[in-house]
Amino acid sequence: MLETYTGEYRFTPAFAIEVTREGARLFVQTTNQPRFEAFAESPTKFFLKVVEAQVSFTKNADGAVDGLILHQNGRVQRAPRTKAP
Repeated sequence: MLETYTGEYRFTPAFAIEVTREGARLFVQTTNQPRFEAFAESPTKFFLKVVEAQVSFTKNADGAVDGLILHQNGRVQRAPRTKAP
């Protein structure tokens, strides 16, 4: 299941989030930042423990993951999936 979320989600040409999986663990890494583990809050929502941020994944009509929503510092930013595994 976690494999369906892996890939790159690009907000701007200079800012993206890379989502990777190691075993049963999901990690997120923003451009020029360290990689952090994401913990499941629900099947599509995850939170980080080291920074105040949450990510949720969106799906298209076929049920395939097509985007990511970053919730941080009172802001909500959406990014399409630009690279899949």
